[in-house]
Amino acid sequence: RQITPFVENAIAFDEAGRHLQRLALLNELASAASAGLEIERVAQRVLRMLRRTFLIERIAILLLSSDGNG
Repeated sequence: RQITPFVENAIAFDEAGRHLQRLALLNELASAASAGLEIERVAQRVLRMLRRTFLIERIAILLLSSDGNG
């Protein structure tokens, strides 16, 4: 009974931390997209952020042309 509140608080704190991390990533992505840079530079910045956030080595972004043909 006495340890339950501590466990619940630890779980809530962990969930809050993950939520804040996701919000920070979204903020960085929005900042990169609105920076007015060329699309390749924005894509590279987004890839770096995603690799860092999710601790992954391989990731890809597929970009379509404005006419949708690739």
